[in-house]
Amino acid sequence: MMPVDRQDPPADDQRAGGTGPEAFFRLREQLDELVEYGWTYVSARADAIGVGLRRLGLLAVVALVALVIFCAMLATATVVGIVGLALLVGEALGSAWAGYAVTGFGLLALTMISLLVGVALLQRRFRRSTKKKYERRHQAQRARFGRDVTGAAGGAQRS
Repeated sequence: MMPVDRQDPPADDQRAGGTGPEAFFRLREQLDELVEYGWTYVSARADAIGVGLRRLGLLAVVALVALVIFCAMLATATVVGIVGLALLVGEALGSAWAGYAVTGFGLLALTMISLLVGVALLQRRFRRSTKKKYERRHQAQRARFGRDVTGAAGGAQRS
């Protein structure tokens, strides 16, 4: 490490560019310059945030367009598959309209059955979850108080 040559700072008169009103004028110019540089910094930071927000907005629009395109492709593929299945069934039955009818009503029935089974499974799961919750609570009550709410209610009625 090199030794630092320490010199006495220049006299205030030399640094300020004079004394009296000249020093005050020079200080005022330096403050104006500092304020201008500060506003430039603030403006640059605000512009950087704006650029980031614009980039984020553009990315959101691109993602939304990609999602719409994907959904359209999925819907088109589904329709093509169902029409192909209906034509196949119609060919087997010997009538195009019968193939469309059987396929359409079959898919509706399959959808309804799937929904009913799904709802029943969810209801059973919710019911089991609620039952386990109260069983755990009753177990905690028995461990803490020696009885649970069902035993306490039964004991109060017997009294």
